[in-house]
Amino acid sequence: MFGKIKKKNWVFIAAAFFVISVSLLKFDTIKAASDDIYSQIKILSQILVYVRESYVDEPDMKKLIYGAADGMIRTLDPYSQFMEPKVAKEMKVHTEGHFGGLGIKIESSKDGWITVITPIPGTPAWRLGILPEDKIIKIEGENAKDISTDKAVEKLRGKPGTKVTITIAREKTDPFDLTITREDIPIITVTGVKMLNESIGYFRITEMTAKTIGELDKALAELKSKGMNSLILDLRNDPGGLLNCAADICKRFVG
Repeated sequence: MFGKIKKKNWVFIAAAFFVISVSLLKFDTIKAASDDIYSQIKILSQILVYVRESYVDEPDMKKLIYGAADGMIRTLDPYSQFMEPKVAKEMKVHTEGHFGGLGIKIESSKDGWITVITPIPGTPAWRLGILPEDKIIKIEGENAKDISTDKAVEKLRGKPGTKVTITIAREKTDPFDLTITREDIPIITVTGVKMLNESIGYFRITEMTAKTIGELDKALAELKSKGMNSLILDLRNDPGGLLNCAADICKRFVG
């Protein structure tokens, strides 16, 4: 029987045997790598169990897990970081370049009240006359004293078309309520577009979002039409943003 097997069939059998051998070797390599990963994860789970059973107080397991994830990512390089879901959600809002809200920039002041830094021109807050230094003392009837800026932003933002009622305290006036309809608020990232003299243009990029390149091209076109042949690009206090946006900005100036 074996004497009747043609040469080309032997070649096929040998090739099949080689493929099977390589596949098995690859499977063993993958399995070994998986086993090593699981053994490392087992160490982490053992630590979590030990902390939960032995620490003097009841630990917050969510904080422990997030802390472990943060430590894991930070070992990669100085620029990698783990974002908790809440932070990642806020980051997504900024990088998309818009959100549903009132159109005000706020901060927590030393007296514990949420204070308006400035209304954004053209937004619902601006049209209703909200002013810098106004204090938001209630949101939907709930006392807003000593709540964090993040918590206040969470309460004030929402789906465009929905309403929110805030109580404003302003110097020399009694507190008053404003019911504001939320709108889609664009995040303008290219600001201060102007000519410093006959040939030098200027603008600032506050952060790098999905809409920044469009704003950048518009600013460049405007300045070029006014005779610009050199540019001051102000990146001070820019926290960064989307990597592909930063790369596209570089392409506008570096061949």
